[in-house]
Amino acid sequence: MHSFLKKIDVLIFFWDPLNAVSHDPDVKALLQLAAVWNSSIAANLATTNFLILLTLFNEESKTIIPYYQDYLAKHLQ
Repeated sequence: MHSFLKKIDVLIFFWDPLNAVSHDPDVKALLQLAAVWNSSIAANLATTNFLILLTLFNEESKTIIPYYQDYLAKHLQ
């Protein structure tokens, strides 16, 4: 397994979804990457508190790496 695959377990990223700014594409790309790589995402205080207060927060989690060749084969037919 590549060492870079275990660097982000939780993404906590506060942003204002009601205010369009020039870096909106960057925000979307960041959230897409977190979703694709099965990282937990917190974008508000409620979700952040929930994730941090979980009893499993301090335990190591297993990251499930999607196999996109199967996905592409199914969806590009």
